[in-house]
Amino acid sequence: MENCLSLKKEVVSYKFVKKTILITGASGQLGSSLYFDLSSSFNVIPTSKSNKRKSFKLDIVNKKNVKELLNKYEPDVIINCAANTDVDFCETNHSLCRKVNTEGLYNIIKYSKKNVKIIQISSDYIFDGKRGPYSETDPTHPLNFYGKSKLEAEN
Repeated sequence: MENCLSLKKEVVSYKFVKKTILITGASGQLGSSLYFDLSSSFNVIPTSKSNKRKSFKLDIVNKKNVKELLNKYEPDVIINCAANTDVDFCETNHSLCRKVNTEGLYNIIKYSKKNVKIIQISSDYIFDGKRGPYSETDPTHPLNFYGKSKLEAEN
């Protein structure tokens, strides 16, 4: 049996690496719920403009801040929960509403690595409210500036 080939067993170690998810707006209701739900299965980086609830400071309107934070953590997935959701405020403050809801997403896209998956949170305000429930293929018709800013971000 000396002529038999002996196979050398190699031990291959696999290191389980959790995907990194960066959540913008993690101090809000949706962002904090996502953080709570995802933290046990993923490496979650919570961010917020105000640096609340043990989150990292991220103002999505600030290009330098976005670039530095995304380069530092290199997330696999970004869930954008950051938004100016005060509909009445948005009606009287178009510029600030658009900066946060639209330009903030553009900054995230611009400074993300090419293979990053971005999840943008929408709103039913992109529809006119005449029918529902809505699907992604339904025609949009926002009736206020908040809805228009969210729709612009999607397009």
